[in-house]
Amino acid sequence: MSTTTRQESTDDLLSDDDIGPALSDLRLSCQKPVWFAQIEQEQESQKRTSPAIRHVRENFSRRIALKEVADLCRLSPSQFSRTFKVEQHLSFGEFVLRFRLWMALHRLTSNRELVKEVAYAVGFNDMSYFARSFKRYFGTCPSELKTMSMHRVDDSHGAQDG
Repeated sequence: MSTTTRQESTDDLLSDDDIGPALSDLRLSCQKPVWFAQIEQEQESQKRTSPAIRHVRENFSRRIALKEVADLCRLSPSQFSRTFKVEQHLSFGEFVLRFRLWMALHRLTSNRELVKEVAYAVGFNDMSYFARSFKRYFGTCPSELKTMSMHRVDDSHGAQDG
């Protein structure tokens, strides 16, 4: 797997180092879904929608048009939508949304970026939509997750200093 500054290893998205004991309940309720773990395997796959998966991984932070990914897969937009749903077991729009949310979860728990910065960095243009989607999918607001994550980081630094 090639790495860029924007791509993160999907194996490390929910590691104990990133989440910590204070977030263990959230971690248990937010286990990496099967479809997300399969992203790594999609590069080797012969599925017709594999170019779209790669494109999302490499370009999730910007707007991704259906026609753009359909063209990459050499399908019409309607053929692409049907094929993607059959092969990936969810719509392309839902896939992009979930991918962005998982990348946001990782960024919120692994660095000191503001929630707003994370939302824009992973491709959301509307903070309200980002917060609503995040809470619906993970059961907590991104700001609450960020607060828990920051307390964990501050506690671990305090323990090292003392």
